[in-house]
Amino acid sequence: MSWYVITHYSCVVTNLRTEYCPDLIGIHCIIHQSVLCAKLSGDFQELMTDAMKLINKLKANSSLKHRQLRNFLDQHNAEFCDLLTHNNVRWLSKGNALKRLWDLRKDLVMFLNEKGQTSTLLEGTNLCNLAFLADCFTHLNTLNLKLQGKGHTIIQLWSAVKSFKQQLLLFVSDITKDMLHFPCLKVTIQEVSCDNDWSCFVEFLQNLDTEFCNRFKEFYEISSVIELISHPLSADVNGTWKTQLSTEYALLVSKMQVELCNLKGDEICIADPNVFWLSLVTLERYPVITRLARRILTCFASMYLCESLFSSMNFVKNKHRTRLTNAHLHELMRISVSDRKPRFDAIVRSKPTHHFSH
Repeated sequence: MSWYVITHYSCVVTNLRTEYCPDLIGIHCIIHQSVLCAKLSGDFQELMTDAMKLINKLKANSSLKHRQLRNFLDQHNAEFCDLLTHNNVRWLSKGNALKRLWDLRKDLVMFLNEKGQTSTLLEGTNLCNLAFLADCFTHLNTLNLKLQGKGHTIIQLWSAVKSFKQQLLLFVSDITKDMLHFPCLKVTIQEVSCDNDWSCFVEFLQNLDTEFCNRFKEFYEISSVIELISHPLSADVNGTWKTQLSTEYALLVSKMQVELCNLKGDEICIADPNVFWLSLVTLERYPVITRLARRILTCFASMYLCESLFSSMNFVKNKHRTRLTNAHLHELMRISVSDRKPRFDAIVRSKPTHHFSH
């Protein structure tokens, strides 16, 4: 079995390494790893818990209070008419819930005052911390949206993660100066008096950077190989990609170096790696490096397709379809995930009779 990169499940990868390919490299889903990097701890976890308690208190615990809150927000022409709840399963909900809570901070303070209540979360240092988390998770949500979608290769997803890693270094320097990338925090500091010691914010960003390094360690182990496939014309013939190849390709490094030199000599224009390796470069002339490129480009770097498939199944197989058989479910799932559009006109014309009553 050839060297290949697959989405990581420990038991599957272990069995494949044991039975077929000792040099198999397994990688985790990039989207799941980015979500795990954003896990909170310490004071920020307590702040997140308090924020969810406040949201549940105003929205989920009492339907009467929820109606009163919505009416209050509507009467005062608030920017939004309701709060958002947080669900750990929904990756974007944490950032969206925090941002909505910060956007409605002034209206919520007035509503609580009307009820004779207060919340320490919406004042002083806690409000600054809330604004900081809202800004951070807005950036994380932006990354998460880039990683989702069909047709993305490992090159594109890894490029997005590396770009975000560079942004984290920018955020560390920016938060102690102009705060251009932290608009919520900047506005909050102008509104309330809070401590100007941003060491906890810098530490949070640095820890986030460390988490990305640790959780994406397996991608760094093949980063030079990915760089070779994405930018072959500028790759170093004697680069570090040689040491990151498995045993199978390590034996063919000399041939691959010759093919890389010939490839540079051809001066083929590379705009899209998919088009370059599948259309412009022929397997007959560059057999070794082309096989490596195709294995990298066909790697499943995320579980997005599987997650979207489960979402479609939950929509199709609901409580109102109790008589759905496995065969029907299979057919409906094939239709729901297919990109092909039915030719309804041809289907209608093929039928001898039509039931217009329906």
